[in-house]
Amino acid sequence: MIKKIQNPRLLINILSGIDSYGQIDLDGLFIPFKSNYSNVNELLNQMKWYQDKIYLLPSDVSDIYKIDFANNMDIEILNPFYSKVSHLFNEFKTTRYKFIEDSFSNWDLPIKRNYAINYSMLNNFQKIVLIDDDIRGISPEVLEKGCRCLDYYSVAGCFVEDYPDTSIFGHLERASNIPVQTFISGSFLFLTTKNICSFFPQIYNEDWLFMLPFILKKDICSFGNIQQLEYDPFSNPHRAAFQEFGEIIADCLYALIWNKLYHLRNSLAVWDNFIRSRRQKLFEFLDLFSDYKIKKILIWL
Repeated sequence: MIKKIQNPRLLINILSGIDSYGQIDLDGLFIPFKSNYSNVNELLNQMKWYQDKIYLLPSDVSDIYKIDFANNMDIEILNPFYSKVSHLFNEFKTTRYKFIEDSFSNWDLPIKRNYAINYSMLNNFQKIVLIDDDIRGISPEVLEKGCRCLDYYSVAGCFVEDYPDTSIFGHLERASNIPVQTFISGSFLFLTTKNICSFFPQIYNEDWLFMLPFILKKDICSFGNIQQLEYDPFSNPHRAAFQEFGEIIADCLYALIWNKLYHLRNSLAVWDNFIRSRRQKLFEFLDLFSDYKIKKILIWL
């Protein structure tokens, strides 16, 4: 039986002792956000030392007027929703046949990340970074290290150690004392555009699926840690339902890679066994937790 890999970090290279030359060799810094303009303002304030252009990708035009441009005047607003890449993206099966909970039907992070990549390619950007609005602790040294990693790998990122950057299922595992190691994510990701061979699909764990071909080629690395704002993972049972489909797909594919069985990814028996194992674990959680919010999430699933 294929089991979920508890430490996906074993699938990538981890770099340390990266030389510093005091130069950030970055062509594009992109921050997608939806409504959380206060998070964006805080992030911009903490990055006021950054003198190059910052590209913001909001979901609604009203959020633009709430952005504080005082700390960094070199900001450009991008609208990904009326572009050729958005039309192409909307034709994909993963977009047209949405496997997402209705409460998250307006979730648009994948299209923004895809647009940032396409925009970079059209403008001959070589090295870019995608940053979510809840990432903190970014320094000149961190950006420089990320850029330096792209001299050797197509994808680079950081782990989140202080607050686990994981799914609700991952938080349930941690709450039941199952050791879970977080992975790098699209929330803080450095990319070399000329080597990109995948895209972010419209399902949860879209960043893990984006990184999958780079993992297969061993063309991805981590170079340190970064901070992410804390939130209550059990506040909304709809979030768990939204995450579950993408969770199963990504967890199973990563487990297959780890067990050197990726050639079985099209086997119905493999997926049936993995889903059965997942369901069994949910029943175990149901017996283990008495907290009302967690019970509600598990019953919803």
